[in-house]
Amino acid sequence: LTDISIRDTVTSIGSGAFSGCTNLTEIIIPNNVTSIGKQAFDSCKKLTEVSMEGAAPEMGEDVFYSCNKLTTINVPRRHLATYQKAPWNDSEYYHDYYEDEYYY
Repeated sequence: LTDISIRDTVTSIGSGAFSGCTNLTEIIIPNNVTSIGKQAFDSCKKLTEVSMEGAAPEMGEDVFYSCNKLTTINVPRRHLATYQKAPWNDSEYYHDYYEDEYYY
């Protein structure tokens, strides 16, 4: 398992759902996801990029804990305000430069 594209019908990603998926490198989180549980992607050691297609979801603690290679979280420019107000927006993984459709 190297990448995950979650179905549009999913609204919540449970705690520890993908924890320990050590070969996961990329994930796309669709528009309808409104919450991501605690440590959902914990210890995904090769995860480098996360793309959020919708507004900022509620996130549990340590969602990306021990994701040492995570460098980019892509967010849609149209939802930029919700990400700026999100309590986790000062994460070391959150980048603040524009490119194309997404705010990185």
